[in-house]
Amino acid sequence: MKVYERETHEIAKRFLDRRLSFPDCIAAQDAGLAALMPTLTGEQIARLRAVMLANNETVMMIVERPQAKVSNRRRLAAAVWGPSAGTS
Repeated sequence: MKVYERETHEIAKRFLDRRLSFPDCIAAQDAGLAALMPTLTGEQIARLRAVMLANNETVMMIVERPQAKVSNRRRLAAAVWGPSAGTS
C-alpha cells in the first residue's frame, strides 16, 4: 500500500509539473491500481479509497486551473497530500 501511495503521488507530481499528459496520468494511476488490487486485504480497502480520492481531487484541481502558476499548483497538491507533496 505504501508503494502504491508513493507511486501515485509521483505520477500526480509529474502531471503537476506538466511532464505527463492527463490521459497518461489516468492510465498510470489505473495501472498502479490494477497491480495493487489482488494484494489487498479487507482493511486496506478503506485506506486505498482515501488515497484514490486524494489523488483524484489533486489531479482535478490541476485540470481545473491549467493556467495557474506552478507554485499555486504545488500549493493545491500540498493542501491534499500535506506540505511535502508540493516538492519535487
